[in-house]
Amino acid sequence: MRCIYHGWTYKNNGQLISVPHLARFGSDFHPRDYGLLPVPRVESYRGFVFASLSPKGPDLDEHLGRAKHYLDVMVDRAPAGTIQATKPLKY
Repeated sequence: MRCIYHGWTYKNNGQLISVPHLARFGSDFHPRDYGLLPVPRVESYRGFVFASLSPKGPDLDEHLGRAKHYLDVMVDRAPAGTIQATKPLKY
């Protein structure tokens, strides 16, 4: 996984494995100290993955509320029954 803003790359276990221009961070920067932290709650709906940084709070169904209907409409209109978020095309 790569952050599109910073360009940092992580393994699927959260380990930071690549930092552009690493030498510019100085000798006291250690990538092992900057891995991704586990997220307390993760749920999915219709192929979308939602994560909450708080261990407490409304569940996904309550959080989505009426927006769930619009996700259903959007996904149900896709010929394959799924959609994919991609970056915009450049013309």
